[in-house]
Amino acid sequence: RFKVELFIPDDDECFDPDTKGTLYNGNKNFTKNMYRCLPWEDVTQCMHNPSLPQYFSSRLDDNYCRNPDNTAMPWCYIDSDCNRDYCDVCNIETIYDTSESCSSVCNLTPGEIVDAGCANTCEVE
Repeated sequence: RFKVELFIPDDDECFDPDTKGTLYNGNKNFTKNMYRCLPWEDVTQCMHNPSLPQYFSSRLDDNYCRNPDNTAMPWCYIDSDCNRDYCDVCNIETIYDTSESCSSVCNLTPGEIVDAGCANTCEVE
């Protein structure tokens, strides 16, 4: 016999699969593929942006992952052409490095570490 305890974080740390993360209010700002999210205020040319009334309550703040359109999970725009990528806001997927020389960048900010492609080595959450 064994005992399993399950920890379910609140919407600031993870998201409820039933709502697909529409209530997620955390501060994850890079995607599953290690792209840094663009600030929502810089993507007003895109379909989902904070200047449109239907998204006033979507908390499209800073460059945080959100799910304003009720798709599979929180996401963000990754370029000015309105391409987007999903975010692993629950930290359950494998974070990997895309650079081979990471030891010298771990003292930078988390965003700079992600941009350098060293999220695993530098243990960015």
